[in-house]
Amino acid sequence: MTFELGQTVILLHGIDLSRNKHNPQEAVITRVGRVNVAIEQYGREYVFDKVTGFEKRGANAIGAASRIYTPEILAAEQERDAIEADLKPLGFDGSYGRITGYSTDALRQVRDILAADREKGTGK
Repeated sequence: MTFELGQTVILLHGIDLSRNKHNPQEAVITRVGRVNVAIEQYGREYVFDKVTGFEKRGANAIGAASRIYTPEILAAEQERDAIEADLKPLGFDGSYGRITGYSTDALRQVRDILAADREKGTGK
């Protein structure tokens, strides 16, 4: 991910993520370093990894880490999640995590082909 000073990002709080809720909030990058970026919220600075967007926390932190996204990256991840959800009833199950090793475009094509085949009634 690429972050710049003053850039508006989407923040997903870890407590929401651990409860499978998505309550995206806008935040502004207040500091950019070589390895980390920071935002300020509730009068406190939160530091995130510049590459992954995950919050930097202490070793004893409890719960899921918060994460920041650029709007484009969040939209791409949400699209991929939706495609993977569409593939489950078609026989692809990523129950143990994401379906890895395939691009979002390839998964979209597989979903469309399988859905069309199922609509024709040729699948058994």
